[in-house]
Amino acid sequence: EDAIVGWGEGGSMRLEVPEGSPLMVPAREEDRPRVDLLLALPRPSSIEGFLNAATQLGVNQVILCNAKKVQADYFGSHLLREPDAIRSALKAGLEQCGDTALPRVTVAKRLKVFLEDELDDLCPDTVRLVAHPQKEWLPPLPRVCEVPNITPTSRILVAVGPEAGWEDPYELDMLRQHGFQAVSLGDRTLRTDVALNALLALAHDRLRA
Repeated sequence: EDAIVGWGEGGSMRLEVPEGSPLMVPAREEDRPRVDLLLALPRPSSIEGFLNAATQLGVNQVILCNAKKVQADYFGSHLLREPDAIRSALKAGLEQCGDTALPRVTVAKRLKVFLEDELDDLCPDTVRLVAHPQKEWLPPLPRVCEVPNITPTSRILVAVGPEAGWEDPYELDMLRQHGFQAVSLGDRTLRTDVALNALLALAHDRLRA
């Protein structure tokens, strides 16, 4: 048997997993989601919700980064000093979607340094996408479904900016210099949580196309 269910004191349920059970085997790398998330750090009261939603949709790793329009005191959040709190939000997302592969979380307090020194090691060989509103003065941007050279075995890294957006042109140009391609989610300016959900769902859909 893979596990034994028993009853403890006070009517509590106890699950015993014997050593060597398939339930104890870590998720294989090839079974983990093929989408990574670069997320400008949201306000502290929203971090758990963002992590929960991203985990439900399926991410291999989350990089919480700085941006010009991210308030500096956000990085003082107790959540970033308490791994158990972050783990709890991730586990809640896993329980909802029925997965067991806990996303890896990295905090990058300096965006430029992270892009130059760490990005390629953390996210090698990824198709990199950053959402940008399709304004009338911009040349047409491709939709996620139109991005070429993506196969079911590709890895995709999506970048979602802060509520006020990535600094244009400085941060957007910096992202482009490190391989990010701008894609359109339409001509509306979206809240960060809406953009995150849409972009992750479209990335997974593109991998299945």
